[in-house]
Amino acid sequence: MNQSIISYTKELEYDKIYIMSGEIGLYEKYGFIKLGNYETIDQLFVQDI
Repeated sequence: MNQSIISYTKELEYDKIYIMSGEIGLYEKYGFIKLGNYETIDQLFVQDI
């Protein structure tokens, strides 16, 4: 995960990053946890920062 995105998210005082994606197996490599498959957004991932 791009360090600048993580830094910016911390500046905003968020504690999680959420990503919607149709990519399979990509975000798990960066520490994201798949929350599930959804008809409207493909897959939803979360990562604690």
